[in-house]
Amino acid sequence: MKILVVSHTYCAPINREKWKVLSQLYPEDQLLVIFPRHWPTHLFTYDIVHEDQDNIPGCTFQAFTARCAGNEVLYTYKMRDLYRVLSSFQPDIIHVEQGDNALCYFQIIALKKLLRLSARIIFFTWINWRVHTSLKYRCSLGLIERFNRSNSAGAVVGNQDAQNILEQKQFNKPILVLPQLGVNNKLFAPALQQQKADGGTIGFLGRFVAEKGIELLLQAFAQIHPHFPSWRLVLVGRGPLRAELERLVEQYDLSGHVFFSDSVTHHQMPALLNTLDIMVLPSYDTPEWKEQFGHIIIEAMACHVPVIGSSAGEIPHVIADAGLVFEQKNVHSLTTCLHALMGDRHERLRLGKKGADRVAHLYSHQAIAHATRAFWSSVLS
Repeated sequence: MKILVVSHTYCAPINREKWKVLSQLYPEDQLLVIFPRHWPTHLFTYDIVHEDQDNIPGCTFQAFTARCAGNEVLYTYKMRDLYRVLSSFQPDIIHVEQGDNALCYFQIIALKKLLRLSARIIFFTWINWRVHTSLKYRCSLGLIERFNRSNSAGAVVGNQDAQNILEQKQFNKPILVLPQLGVNNKLFAPALQQQKADGGTIGFLGRFVAEKGIELLLQAFAQIHPHFPSWRLVLVGRGPLRAELERLVEQYDLSGHVFFSDSVTHHQMPALLNTLDIMVLPSYDTPEWKEQFGHIIIEAMACHVPVIGSSAGEIPHVIADAGLVFEQKNVHSLTTCLHALMGDRHERLRLGKKGADRVAHLYSHQAIAHATRAFWSSVLS
C-alpha cells in the first residue's frame, strides 16, 4: 500500500514518530508525509530544514512552501508541488489531517480528479462543537466543505462529538474515532523516585485561559489545603490569565504553596510529569470550544501519574475508569476528587497503573498505528 499523508502537524519533528512506528510495523507499505516548510504557532515557530534526516526505509518526509502558513483552514501548497507529488507517487490512500473545510484538502481532491487517480482520500477533524457560520462563509468555504466531504472515502475524528457532528451533516462514509497522535511509551514512562515522607504535588499543564478551568482548581486547592498543608500546586504554561491567577493566589493566601512555571518543550515534559503526584485538567465547555482530547492526560497516564479531569468535551471518554472525573465548573465535585487521591497513596498508585495500561492498549504509537492501518485497509476494500 502507498500512502500520502498531508498535515501541518508534522512540522514538529517529535510528531513524525507516529509514521515511523507505522512504517516499521508494516514494512510492505510506502509512506510519503508532506507538510509546510514554515509554520507559526502560539508557542513556537517551525522553520523546517533537513527533514530528510527523519527518513527511514519505507517512510519519507518532505516539506514544501505554503501560503497562509499558520492558518489550518486557509493554508495551501503550490499546485505544481502537489502535482509532482501526486503524479509521481501514485498513492493508494491520501490521508489529509486537516478539517473538511481546509483549502489544501480541496486542492488535493481537485488534483486527484485532474490526474484521474483511483486513490481513496480521507480527512481528519477534531472539531467537536457546532460552528456558527455567516452567510459569507456558507457561500464560500461552506461550498468547499461540502465538496470535500462528498469526495471523501472516510474520516478519522479525534473524539466522539466530532463523529456525531459529521453524521448530523449527513456524512455516511466510514468514520474512525482515534486521536491524531499517540504517546511514546519509552519517552513517557515512570521515573524511579524516592518515596516522599509526606506531602505531594498537584499539577496543571496547559494554556492559561479561562476555559481551562484553572481558577476553579485554585479555588478547590484553597478549600482543601488546610487539610493537606504539606501539598503544593504547580501551574505550568503561559497565557493571558497569568496575572489573574497570581492575584487569586494572593487572595487565597496560597503564596509559598502555589508555584508557576513557563511552558516546557515536549522532550522536557516527561521529567516534569514525573514530579507530580496528581495531574488535573479542569476544563469546561463554552459555546465556541470544547476540550477536543486532552493529550496531556495520556502523557500523564503513561508516566503512572493519576489524573483528575472534568466532564468537559472528550475528557471523560479519554479517562474512562482509569482516573477520576468531576462535574465541570463544580468546585465541590473537584474538591471531593482531590481529597480522595491526596489522602490515599494506594489509590494513587492503583490509578497510575491502570492509566498506564489504558495508554499502552489504546493510545501508544503502536496502538494508533495498528488502528490507522486497519482503517485504511477497510476503506480500500
